[in-house]
Amino acid sequence: MRSHDRAKDRMAVVTRWFARFLSTILLTFLGLALVLLLFLIALQKLRAFRDRVRQFNKRTLNPAVLNFAGHPSSPYAVVHHVGRRSGQTYSTPVSARPMPDGFIIPLPYGSDVDWCRNVLAAGRCTISWNGNDYPVDEPEVMDLATVLPLVPLPRWRAWIWGGLLLRSPLRTVPYLRVKRLSVVPEGAIAGT
Repeated sequence: MRSHDRAKDRMAVVTRWFARFLSTILLTFLGLALVLLLFLIALQKLRAFRDRVRQFNKRTLNPAVLNFAGHPSSPYAVVHHVGRRSGQTYSTPVSARPMPDGFIIPLPYGSDVDWCRNVLAAGRCTISWNGNDYPVDEPEVMDLATVLPLVPLPRWRAWIWGGLLLRSPLRTVPYLRVKRLSVVPEGAIAGT
């Protein structure tokens, strides 16, 4: 009789242990699911905020910046591109870095913005920078690791920090690289 009671006690102990183990796993899973859900909600709000900032820039800031972008001593360039559906010509101010063979442009809102999609679809555009127009082609979206060796340290630090404010924490800012078609006016791209 005692061995039967001991077996029952052992079985009860194992059953309690197994029930605690399963409840711990279940609670851990539910906790992780809750954390993931909260993270996704926060990410969605960040995307909504980023989209509002992008629309504000597109409708308000960009038209104002176009008044001085592309001129000598302006920190901004202008991308002149053709709409992929409309065929209409557009001008968009960007923060471009001249390179010996073209330009690198950070894409803080991603490569799915209209002007970038237009340039990629057409395969070419014109960039106004430092008072000169440069026809460019061969647009290519690149990642940070590919671009870093091409860009001086102070510029990429600003691009990274600016991009982190507008991108999700899981993705880095992509970059658009374009190559120049024509010969550059002498002294037009100093310091590259």
